[in-house]
Formats: sequence, structure tokens, C-alpha cells
Amino acid sequence: MNMKKLIYFLSLLLMGFFTSTVFAQGSSLSRSVEERVRNSTVRVVCALEFENYNGGGHGSGFIVGRLDNVITNSHVVADCDSSNKSTVLKRFLKTKLEADLGDWYQAYSDSGPIRDEQVQILIQNLPDSLSQWLVSQFSNANFSSAFLNSSEFRKRVFNDIINSYPSEASEKLLSHFKQNLSVFYGTADSSESKRMGVKNILWTAWRDGKYHNDTQDAEASGFDVAVLKLDEPLLTQTMVVGFADASTVSPTDAIFVSGFPGGSDIQDSAQHTVSISTGHIRKVDVHHVIQSDFKQAGFLGVPLYEVDAAINPGNSGGAIVNIYGEVIGIATETANMPLQQNIGWGQKIDIVVPILSRLNIPLPEVRNNESFSWINIKRVSGEYHIYILVAGIILSIIIYLIWNHNRHLKVNNGSKMYLQFTEGEHAGSMIPIATAGVKVGRDPELSNIVLANTSDVSRQHCSISYNETKKRFIVTDLNSANGTYVGMGRKRLNSKEPYELPPNEIVWVGGHTKFNLIDRKGE
Repeated sequence: MNMKKLIYFLSLLLMGFFTSTVFAQGSSLSRSVEERVRNSTVRVVCALEFENYNGGGHGSGFIVGRLDNVITNSHVVADCDSSNKSTVLKRFLKTKLEADLGDWYQAYSDSGPIRDEQVQILIQNLPDSLSQWLVSQFSNANFSSAFLNSSEFRKRVFNDIINSYPSEASEKLLSHFKQNLSVFYGTADSSESKRMGVKNILWTAWRDGKYHNDTQDAEASGFDVAVLKLDEPLLTQTMVVGFADASTVSPTDAIFVSGFPGGSDIQDSAQHTVSISTGHIRKVDVHHVIQSDFKQAGFLGVPLYEVDAAINPGNSGGAIVNIYGEVIGIATETANMPLQQNIGWGQKIDIVVPILSRLNIPLPEVRNNESFSWINIKRVSGEYHIYILVAGIILSIIIYLIWNHNRHLKVNNGSKMYLQFTEGEHAGSMIPIATAGVKVGRDPELSNIVLANTSDVSRQHCSISYNETKKRFIVTDLNSANGTYVGMGRKRLNSKEPYELPPNEIVWVGGHTKFNLIDRKGE
């Protein structure tokens, strides 16, 4: 294979590599990127306990910092914020009582008088302190008779309990209320997960309330971000690949949402496995709806992306990533309306960067549109590293071949006389020559046009010049061992005797290298 064809082949090979590994990656995550996204995703669980009442909920989050910080939504952790303890307990008890008393009343409201056994069922399902109060009331014969025989009396008792007990309990029995915030993360065995406690909530928009300046209420603007500090680093997990700000995102970009949607918990085996839903960016210039007084003051709601990837309850706080695994947003809410499917919103990751900086939490790499984006292949996946190495080797070979090829052509590029090589080492090349002439040979120290890899060419084989007056090329053999030949008949020239040839004549150097003499001055 001659030099030109070899360079052409290697160039195509290199171009094919980048096409397949960068552009052909299309709308899917590579294996290693998907694995890293999964390993940086955690389940955030807020568990509430009051006597024999249990409740709470869960969301998702992703790992940053030194593997001991998690980003999630404020609404995921709000009920486990100790600063909200009294308010949360009131709401928690009211919700639970409405459900439990309502179910019991519905079952027995039309039955007329009820029996003691049915009252015992109710007492067993109430908080301990409330059941003790109800038992004490039954020591009063009038209360007991009215409760057993009058559905209207029972209803009044229930309403009084629902409206008064949560407030009384939240003041008197607050120490009995436990808020347990923790994260669960995957293991090699996806059928189980490990728990890590949350030391504290470092920052949450729904408590701190201030962002950028003292006049903007973060919660009212739709800000829904919380930063958690874990008890210990999750050393078996990985931090997110990086952040990519809004300048890198366009409509129709492929995206992926990682997290723990509540619906998948129906299958016990799926509770500990990260779900990744796929979709696209629908809109990039969206802002959260805000209160009218803030709007009149000139504020915009928090910046959002509208996406068509599935965002379900439980996904809240999970990462929205691009095809490189870089986090571009935080899954926050979905359109919970009839006939509205596959419409969700995520807060742009841009809003998190100043929060982490203010908390002195190390930031991952933050890419913007000025970054050399295709080089993201280096961070995307381990399986591409060998291909990048191969590409680098191929590129180095191409550069060397071009440099080495040009190094052997020490001629005047302003000339319009050429040697058009048709066979041998430089086949396919058009090499210009100076009027004063060039020397052809194997030794680069003695020759202008070097045939370094041709064994039947002498170190200094022949010379070629051009006679302007006669419009003839002058070819002279320089005592070559294997001869210089001209014409179709391959006439061998006598050594040291100049020989005039017209343009387009054929010259053979040794037995394997052939070129034509080209004059383009007249063209």
C-alpha cells in the first residue's frame, strides 16, 4: 500500500471511530455511565413515628461532595426537618386520625347501636395517649351510653378529636414524636440495600427561605432543593459524573431520570433497584409559577426544564442526566391532571452550584457551552478508554506519516513543473520541482526527493531540471547501480549524460518507481 493510500485509510479509520463512539452514542447511556448514574442515586426516606402511629414517605437524591452529601427536593425531607417538628406532628396526626376515625365511622355509622367489641377495635387503632383518654371517658356512664347508641354523638366526638387532639398532643407529647431521615443505597446484590443516617439538613429552601438576596423567598419562587449531610461517606458508591449547565441543553436533547418511583414498590424485588426512565427535553425556558406579589416585584420563578420522561411520586429529588451522565437538573414535579401524560419538570442544576459553593462542598466538574464538548467521551465511560488510546495511536501515525512524507519532498512549492508518480513509493503524488532541478535518491542528505524504502534506488540516483528556452526536461543518471530509464521502451540512459525529454514523458528510476514529467506553465 503506497503512502497516500495508507494515510487515506488511517484517516477514514479515525473518522469512523469518532463517528461510532461520539455521534452514534445517540440517545442511550453507555454501560459504565449507566452504572455510575445508578451508583450515585439514593433513596431518601423520611419515617415518622408517634406512639403506635407510623407514616412518612420517600423520594430520591444523588451523591455529591466527598460522598457524604446528597441533593434532593425540599418537599422530600420537609416532614423530617426538626425545625418543623411541631407543625409536622399536628399535620401527621390530623391526617392519620381523619383516615382511621373516618374508616371506622363509615363502617358503623348506619348500624345503629354498636357493641363494646367494636369500640375495642377502634381503641386498638388509635395512638396510645388517645386510646387511654377514650377508655377513661367510657368510665362515665352517660358518655358510654351515648357513644354506643348515637351515631351523631360519635360523629361529634370524632370531630372534636380531629380538631383538638393534634394540637394538644403536639405540645404535650412532642418528645414521643420521632423523625428519622435516612438514605438507602444499592449493593452488589440488587435485592437488598444498605441504610445510612442523615446527620442534618445543611440547607433547604423551605426553611432557610432566602436565596441570592433578602427580599426573595425561595419557597414562594418555587425553589425546591435540599442538601443533606450523611453520618458517614458512602465509600462503596460514586459521586455524579459532573454537572452541565443550561447553556449545554437544547430542546429534543435525550435525557434520563434516575430514582425510586413509588409505583415500582408494588414489586418487592424492585424496591432497592434504581429506575431510569428515558425521554427528551421539551422546553428549556420555563419558570415556576410564583405568587402575584413576587411577580409584580419583578421576580421570576425558579428556572425549570419541561421534559417528557416519566417523573412519578418517589422520583422527586432524583437526577436528570444527559447522554454523558452529567446532571442537568433535579426531578421535581409532574402534571397530575387528566389527559396530561408525560409532562414533568426539573429544576436546572445551575441553581445548586452557588448553594454548594456557599456550603464549601466540593463541586463536580461543571461544564458549560464553551467547553470542548466532544471530549466528554473521556469522562463518559471506562469502556471507551481503550478506543481513545487506539484513536490517539492512529492519529499519531497519520501525523508522523504526513510529516515524514513531506520531509522527503524538499522542493520549491512555487514551481509549475511536477513529477507525477504513478508507480512505487510515492504513487499518486504530484511533486513540484524547481527550474534549477532536483535530485532523486534514497539518501535524504543527498537528494531532494527521497525514495527511502526502495532498495533498487541508489543513494543519489538521478537529477531532473527544466530548460525554460527549449521547454524540455533534462534528466541525468548519476552513476546509479540499477539505471534510469525513459519512454515506453524503457531506454536506459548513459551515466552522467544529460538527456532532453518533452513534457508528459515517462521516467523509470530503478525497476519499481515510475513518474511522468508534467509542465503546467502553459495551462
